[in-house]
Amino acid sequence: MRKKVREMIEILEADGWFLSRQKGTYKQYKYSKKKNCDHSRSW
Repeated sequence: MRKKVREMIEILEADGWFLSRQKGTYKQYKYSKKKNCDHSRSW
């Protein structure tokens, strides 16, 4: 099942991820339940 980017962002935000910063089209998300956890570059 293919998902659109907006749908994936909604899923991530519902799971506790939030937009940390954005530069151009590059968005960096962080996970709010763990301190200093940044997985934005792993996918």
